Amino acid sequence: LIIPAVLFSEIFLHQVEKKIVEIALKNLDAQASIRKARIQEMIYANYQSILGITSREILKKSLVEFWETGEVAQIDLMRKTLPNVKQPFFDFKEIFIFDREGNPITSTKESVRDIIPVNQPIFKEGRKRLMVTFFEPKSKSVKLLLMGPIFLGDQQIGGVGIIAEDATLASIINDY
Repeated sequence: LIIPAVLFSEIFLHQVEKKIVEIALKNLDAQASIRKARIQEMIYANYQSILGITSREILKKSLVEFWETGEVAQIDLMRKTLPNVKQPFFDFKEIFIFDREGNPITSTKESVRDIIPVNQPIFKEGRKRLMVTFFEPKSKSVKLLLMGPIFLGDQQIGGVGIIAEDATLASIINDY
């Protein structure tokens, strides 16, 4: 009588152990998947950050090189670099670059003509210091413009203008 009970208990305990191991493995697999996804997100975010920093440095060096040599190839390199600079900032609609004299050089748009959407006094002020302003383009929806100088060390090498999406402006106003 004792041997069948021990045998039955042993089989039952073995089945319970097998089920517990199966449940634990599923939980560990789920936790590992979540951790893997988080690690991949962190790697992607860090990659985007490094890409943005690298792109900004390439942009600065190209701007200096263009200023010193006048090589048109540097404009092409800046144009190719701008999407990487813009990529981490989903709400940036357009970025434009101008030299230290205030001449437009390149933009995320195809055409460089008329890339500065504000009047001359606002543009001149934005070349000197960080500036945020609103403007109303032909599309009649108000846009947000951020402008400021670009420095390499202590030397101003040019400037940047960023036009933000309408959603950015709406979220700022809604939070206010």
